[in-house]
Amino acid sequence: MSPSYKCSGCSKEFDDPASEIIDVTTYTAQYGPGWKNLNGLVGRDILKAMWVGTEQNQHALRRLKPGAFEKLLKDHSLENHFNLIDQAQKAIKGGIEYKVAKQRIGQGAFRRELLRKYGVTCAISGPAPTKAIHACHLYSYSAVGGDHEEEGGLLIRADLHALFDADLLNIDPKSETVVLDRYLEQFPEYWRFNSNPLTISLTSKQKRWLKLRWENHSPSTA
Repeated sequence: MSPSYKCSGCSKEFDDPASEIIDVTTYTAQYGPGWKNLNGLVGRDILKAMWVGTEQNQHALRRLKPGAFEKLLKDHSLENHFNLIDQAQKAIKGGIEYKVAKQRIGQGAFRRELLRKYGVTCAISGPAPTKAIHACHLYSYSAVGGDHEEEGGLLIRADLHALFDADLLNIDPKSETVVLDRYLEQFPEYWRFNSNPLTISLTSKQKRWLKLRWENHSPSTA
């Protein structure tokens, strides 16, 4: 057809439509935390009597008369079923959020080298599932410019690695034993490792890294 376009508002016809880019703000409401099924509690006729008008609102939503819903709850002793505000405040928001994150370059190769050298063995607890073992740096990774120093790591179980990073677990480079902070004495599953020898032998370079850490991060044993 010619002209190619016709405005549905003013009925004008034209071949070259004008276009513009506009900013659009989208709002999303989450009703999940406050959803309550009224099946068996309130009849449809009672709910329908609260509607404002009889128009068929979009998405089956209906406007209610001011105060009608509160009166319904009171008249039918349903207040305890609808503590919606408290429920919504206590609800934990879910979903997925995408973020840009830093990733240590060479971390995979660093871990593979430790696995090749020591096998699937935690230096503190002994053999463990591969997925549960981390490649732990014996120094501050960022402090040395993000390099993987030769013989600067050990394989440590994930939960023990977290305690190591939190300075609640350390390794005495002289005795090659595990030293735990007194805070962990209340947790027998962890305290049993205190004073235990490592399950592997340290190299001289590993001892040097651990000596530097020991001087700055030794746990409280008093």
